[in-house]
Amino acid sequence: MNKNEIIVSICCITYNHEPYIRQCLEGFMTQKTSFLFEVLIHDDASTDGTADIIHEYESKYPDIIKPIYQKENQYSKGVRISWVFNFPRAKGKYIALCEGDDYWIDPLKLQKQVDFLENNPEYGMVYSLAKIFVEKKQCFRKKLFGTPPKETFRELLYGNVIPTLSVVCKKQYIDSYIDEIFPYAEKWKMGDYPLWLYISKHSKIRCLDEITGVYRHLFLSMSHFNSFEKEREFWNSYYEIKYFFIEKYKENIDLVVIKSSYYTRLLRIYLIYNYPIIEYKELILKVEDNCKRIHLLKIISKCSILLRLSKLYWTIKS
Repeated sequence: MNKNEIIVSICCITYNHEPYIRQCLEGFMTQKTSFLFEVLIHDDASTDGTADIIHEYESKYPDIIKPIYQKENQYSKGVRISWVFNFPRAKGKYIALCEGDDYWIDPLKLQKQVDFLENNPEYGMVYSLAKIFVEKKQCFRKKLFGTPPKETFRELLYGNVIPTLSVVCKKQYIDSYIDEIFPYAEKWKMGDYPLWLYISKHSKIRCLDEITGVYRHLFLSMSHFNSFEKEREFWNSYYEIKYFFIEKYKENIDLVVIKSSYYTRLLRIYLIYNYPIIEYKELILKVEDNCKRIHLLKIISKCSILLRLSKLYWTIKS
C-alpha cells in the first residue's frame, strides 16, 4: 500500500443538515489511519447553515475535505447525487459512505475495515453495526442497525439490514455496477440496496461485529415519510429492486415469501395511514395464482392482527 496514495474516498451527501453535519465531519477527521483518505462532500444547495460549516472544515483541512456546493438542488431534478458528483471523482481504491445526518463513533473504523479487505481479497465489501438515534425522542433504540447480519446475495434478497454509514467497498465494484446495471436509468427510490445486491453477487461481503457509527432516525428522510403515497412508492420500489435482481441472475428463490413480505409491508402502510382496507384486499385478489393468493391471505390475516396490536401499543405509549 503506497502511503502517498489516497486509499479511501469517503463519499458524503448532505442537504439542510446544519444541526448534524459538524458531528458527521468530526467523525471523519478523528479517524486514525496508516493511509491517506479524502472526504468528497456534496451539498445540494442547502438553505440553512450547512454550507458554512463545510466551508469551515474545508479551510481547516484543504487537502482532505473536497466539497461541491450546488446553487440549485439537484435531487429535486432527479439527479443521482453520488453516482453523478461523488463516485466519478473518487481517487481511492475503496469507497466509504456516510450521509450528513449520520456519524462515526469509532476512530479506528476505516483502519479495521481496510485491513480486513486488504487481508481478504475475495471480499468486495465490509460493513459493521450502528446505533439508532431517534431524533424526535432524543434517545437510542435498544436494537442495533445491522442485525441479524446478512452476508450473501440470497440473504439480502429477503431483506436489507446494512447501515449505509458503515459500509466500505471496493471502488471497482461501483464502477462495474454503473456499467452493467446503469442505475441512472432506473426509477428506484434508493441507491444503496441495489448496490449491496450487486456486490454480494460478484464477491463476498462481511459484517464486522462492532459498533462503529450512529444512524440518525429523522422524522422526514429518504426512508421516513409523512404521507401514504410517498411511503407506498418507496416500498414498491424496494420490491421492484428485488424482482429485478431475481430475474437478472435467475435466482431460484421462493417468490411467495417475497410477495408475502411485500403485502405485509403494504398492509402496515394502509393501517398506519388509515387507508381504506377494501382497496388493499382488491390488490390481493389480483394475484393470479390461486394457491399463492390463499397462502398470502393466510399470512396477511395473521400479520393484520399483530400490526393492529402494534399500532395500538405505540399509540398508547406515545
